[in-house]
Amino acid sequence: MEMTLGLLTPEYPHALCGACGGIGSSIQNNARALVEQGHRVHVFVYGQTCSQIIDDQGVQVHLIAIQTFTW
Repeated sequence: MEMTLGLLTPEYPHALCGACGGIGSSIQNNARALVEQGHRVHVFVYGQTCSQIIDDQGVQVHLIAIQTFTW
């Protein structure tokens, strides 16, 4: 049975993302393995400089730009 999964992280190992460490690498490895098993995976990476959607070997990576709000 195919599932659609969403993962939320502050880092992801891609040239368009900021710095990355072990959390990002683990997310990437798990996401790619899930895609290989036939699932759809979306990774939401918050705290980025711009908002953009990129494809990383079948993983849809959603870069979410930092938002500032005034009260």
